[in-house]
Amino acid sequence: MRLRSGIGALLALAAAMNSHAEPTTTVITHGLSLGSKGAWVQNMAEAVVANGPSGGSVYRYDGATGAWRYLPALSDGSTETIALIFNWVDESDGVSTGPNWGYAQAASDALVAALRDARYLDGTGPGDLASGRTLHLIGHSRGAVVMSEASMRLVAGGITVDHLTTLDPHPVNGINAGCLGVAGDDWDDADPQRWSRGDGCAEVTFLDNYYRFDGNGCDPNGQPVDGAFNVSLRDVLGDTAIFDNDLFGSCPLEHTKVHAFYHGTVDLGAANDGDGCDIDNGWYTTTGEPGCSSRACQGFFYSALGDGLSMRPAMGAGVEPDPFAVLCNGGFDIGSYAGWSYHGGGGSGAINGGGFLRLSSAGSSRTHNRFYLPAGAVSLDLSHRVGVASPDDELVVTVTALGTGMTTELDRFALGAVEGAFTPRSTPLPMNLGAGSYTLTVAIDGGVSGIEAQVDVDDLMIITPSIGCEECPTDLNGDGVTDTADLGLLLAAFGSMGAQADINGDGIVDTADLGILLGAFGDLCG
Repeated sequence: MRLRSGIGALLALAAAMNSHAEPTTTVITHGLSLGSKGAWVQNMAEAVVANGPSGGSVYRYDGATGAWRYLPALSDGSTETIALIFNWVDESDGVSTGPNWGYAQAASDALVAALRDARYLDGTGPGDLASGRTLHLIGHSRGAVVMSEASMRLVAGGITVDHLTTLDPHPVNGINAGCLGVAGDDWDDADPQRWSRGDGCAEVTFLDNYYRFDGNGCDPNGQPVDGAFNVSLRDVLGDTAIFDNDLFGSCPLEHTKVHAFYHGTVDLGAANDGDGCDIDNGWYTTTGEPGCSSRACQGFFYSALGDGLSMRPAMGAGVEPDPFAVLCNGGFDIGSYAGWSYHGGGGSGAINGGGFLRLSSAGSSRTHNRFYLPAGAVSLDLSHRVGVASPDDELVVTVTALGTGMTTELDRFALGAVEGAFTPRSTPLPMNLGAGSYTLTVAIDGGVSGIEAQVDVDDLMIITPSIGCEECPTDLNGDGVTDTADLGLLLAAFGSMGAQADINGDGIVDTADLGILLGAFGDLCG
């Protein structure tokens, strides 16, 4: 392909591209779902893309592969505005094995992997759906927990989440009870938070929360979120609910109507959310937002695709995220299979109620669900206890890269002596283990006579260094700004392989890298 000659033409293109905000990624997910996530998620995704400056694309997550499936009927192929539908229906309402504990956190692990190292079943898209894009995560009910936990992992990894929206958040943690089979239960759902790193590196910039709490246990209650812009859809009206329970109508639960309320601010002309919930314009006259009595100045108005970006209310104090954790539930807490089932996880190895993984001839391997491994990972740590020894058997730990299918052995050791207690072990990771989406498998490799050993594994983790701020890959000369000097370096490397100017990491410096640089032209780094 011949490039248009002249720096002036390229700079004109840069100015045109930079007249819009950076590209956006909006992720939407459901809560506890009995067999189906509901049509409202897809309808909201379609409405989000319609707000883009020049169209956009919708993708749906495929849990079996961890890839995104392109939805051509809702898309035009462009990627400036992307809406993603994250589906975790299978484990959202209950699990088949072990206690229902920690599955919202495990789902967020898989989501972060699918964002940072994106793969596609149909069509194509950006290789990284988080870095260099304005992120908006939207979650309803238990889905608010998934999105909050995903935000924590992103922020801990140096990625700023511009906007987190929680819709009637309902973490199942033994406090906020209901009557749909979860009353008083504790599924280890963490309360949503506005995450902010103390070093100023990354944060959830804006968190808005729309909720109602009416004391009706059969209509799951939402809750406020500390530090967020909280909009109560009931309390502002005193004793009168903003939504009336319609037990025999098409949308009987107020809990459900909260996402219909938000949908009405995404699509200002929508009469319903496409999933049985009608949208009442009267809702928006009584929410109590200052100076606003219509759907046009509420909800999605505050997003990067809305008109109210500069009018966002002030945030309260943020919460320091936990250090970036590569593996979810490496301690096998209370015997839960969270992190080791669904989203690419599974196997025959049994997780014991005492909080460890047991491998033997009865169940010789277990695979962790997909996770994102950052660059520079240092070591694999674990503890092991051999209950039945065999001189021919070995414990083997491997990782498999989602993109290439390549399996790398991280550790291997003999199971030749019985151990009365857990023994810690730390093994340096290979230097060539690059950043990306992986699964991890722990297995017994039996000798010529088959598997005879029994071993318990606990405290499994991958140690990573402290992760700094998101870098500026378009600042090729490192002077703190993307400008003509960087453009010159890219043009000089055009067509070469393995060069620094390969911004998107696809192996060659080409027009895709040029487009990324021009889109960031004039941006400051640091």
